[in-house]
Amino acid sequence: TISGCTYGGDINVTGSAVGGVLGNVNAEDAIVNISNSAVNGDINVTVNTVGGILGTVNAKTTVNISDSTVSGSITATGGNVGGILGSANNKASTFTISNCTIADGTQISGTSNIGGIVGNAHNTNTLTISGTNNADVSGNQIVGGIVGLLGSSTMIVQDSVNNGDIAAVNNGKSIHAASQHKTQPRVYK
Repeated sequence: TISGCTYGGDINVTGSAVGGVLGNVNAEDAIVNISNSAVNGDINVTVNTVGGILGTVNAKTTVNISDSTVSGSITATGGNVGGILGSANNKASTFTISNCTIADGTQISGTSNIGGIVGNAHNTNTLTISGTNNADVSGNQIVGGIVGLLGSSTMIVQDSVNNGDIAAVNNGKSIHAASQHKTQPRVYK
């Protein structure tokens, strides 16, 4: 359990599996609880898989992230980039992201699987999201205001809003994009 953690500096890494609070969870049957935490610096990664709070999960795990904020920009030269979670990568894992916010004036960018809250949810059991993305989200393809890529997963999005602009260079805006314009947010319930 991680609670009340605040990180205020910038993170600059050459590598992957980077998070503002936790980089990689690779322990079977772990229960990860992150709450009331804030990341206030920018995260810049040369390669891929980065999240504002948690980078990636590669084992059967239960992850709960709640009441946390990210107010720095997140950029990667690769993919799997999310404002809260970069990549959910285990079919047996369950993720709950609740009451989390990505601040206005920030940017989330990479190549593909780029999401305002979750970048890649291609390979997970269940993903439940309630949160607000205010960051502008951009990439080459598979870009969404809430989730970039959703594959063989069950996803529940409720009480969530995307206020950021979404841009995909190759016109690959994801169907999980909550809105394409700051002035017209769409609420998922």
